[in-house]
Amino acid sequence: RMVFDCGSDIATDPDLFRPPVTPRPGRDLHDRVAVGETRWIPGLFDPVQRPASIPPDPPDDRELALFVSHAHVDHDGLLGQVREEVTVHASPETIRLHEALALAGKGPVGRPIRWQPVTEPVTVGDLTVELVPVDHDVPGACAILVHTPDGLVAYTGDLNFHRDAGVRSHRFVERAHRAAVLLSEATTLSSDHETEIPTEAEILGRFSEVCQRPGLQLVSLYERDLERVQRWCDAARSHGRTVVWPGAIATVLAASGIAEVTTWDRTRPQTSEHETAVANAVRAGVGLRQVSLAEVTAAPDRFVVQLDPDDPAAMLDLPIGPDTVWVHAQGEPLGPFMANWGPFTDWLDHLRIDTVRAGSSGHASPADLHAMVERIDPDVLFPFHGFRPERLVGPRRTVLASYGVQYHLDGTAAR
Repeated sequence: RMVFDCGSDIATDPDLFRPPVTPRPGRDLHDRVAVGETRWIPGLFDPVQRPASIPPDPPDDRELALFVSHAHVDHDGLLGQVREEVTVHASPETIRLHEALALAGKGPVGRPIRWQPVTEPVTVGDLTVELVPVDHDVPGACAILVHTPDGLVAYTGDLNFHRDAGVRSHRFVERAHRAAVLLSEATTLSSDHETEIPTEAEILGRFSEVCQRPGLQLVSLYERDLERVQRWCDAARSHGRTVVWPGAIATVLAASGIAEVTTWDRTRPQTSEHETAVANAVRAGVGLRQVSLAEVTAAPDRFVVQLDPDDPAAMLDLPIGPDTVWVHAQGEPLGPFMANWGPFTDWLDHLRIDTVRAGSSGHASPADLHAMVERIDPDVLFPFHGFRPERLVGPRRTVLASYGVQYHLDGTAAR
């Protein structure tokens, strides 16, 4: 048996577990399954987390392997809840990022993960599995190819074709050509409107323009997008500025190999999450530079500050001026669907801080999704990972899968 990804829901209205409500400590999976947020998968999850309403797992002597396409919460958030004996296969880059997240206290909740780096095909019973790099917005993102006795199964993971020309994603499409089954994400088809997708060069240009404004500037970058983080740090330095990160984010970046990462020293108190992460980084020998609030106040033109989405009141410490703007580049809060968006943007309004949008989706555009399916030309398409998967249609057979139903490779439901 194989499992692709093991993620948790990104909490939005009307989810029961949305800030400030969280599952109880030590019962993360139990509580999510009990309210129907997560489906119990026999043989995969730690039996200690099984609610009483779920029958015990039946005996099954088949080998079970878990493959993770990339390090995003909706694909990896429940990895700490799997059985102790389950090995988690992933790209080396994904594993390194997870180790950095764990150091910062931002990784999956639960037991330590039993990782297995994948650099060549893996055999699981009569199946052969390959991880194929794709373009997304996190290092190590991969699609998955499964060679079975009955044909090729291709799983896109999350991918796009606009980041740096989508070279890696196009290579996956070539490898997946004429797959028996294509399991495809359909994220951007959830919207009724196709938005313009800027290039990375255009996005970097917007940030560079902001760096040339007088005074302190603010950003919200997605810390797992290490390629963009490195480019923006380099751009800031070219304009004589240093990016100052909250402690936990700084720890993730420095432990992931980003050079010259700067966070606050103790003259600007941070929340306990960030203080603990910095202490962990120091103990682990991860190099972090630190800057004082007085230094930033004395020379705001020399700095860019990444904001803490859960501590907007901390903006009161900063030397915000009439030319200060907030650059939103896929960092949290992601948008109005997140519980902390309203309070955060209320603070921006109160402090009269304008917003500059400088980001792009990590997901393929609707046009690129349709073109990908046409090029792969699968026998059966299973679209999912979106609110409107029915909008993605294959050339032969398209199946909108139902939870709990097993399917043959020809798309028919098993009886």
